[in-house]
Amino acid sequence: MRLKEVRLLNKMTQQNVADEIGCSLMVYSNYERGQREPSIETLKKIAKLFNVSIDYLVGYDVDEVTSPSLSDFELQLVHASRESDVRAKSDALTILEKNKKKSKD
Repeated sequence: MRLKEVRLLNKMTQQNVADEIGCSLMVYSNYERGQREPSIETLKKIAKLFNVSIDYLVGYDVDEVTSPSLSDFELQLVHASRESDVRAKSDALTILEKNKKKSKD
């Protein structure tokens, strides 16, 4: 499972996640270590918290089959974008598009 990966990308502690999904730190820690399997309901809560699919959490994502994997940096950009306001997203996109054009010249 990708629980630790998505937790770290979202800069949360195990305790933060446990509090958000309504379980103890020990239970959540066991999920991350693979010593306990979360229920479907718990997976739904975790997926909603991190804005990812359950498929992604459990290690499978249809998009991975049809498109190249994102690098860690690209994942960070996606997560930062999801947490940003509309103006920050627009500014970032403008900068990226402007630099894309420069690299082609």
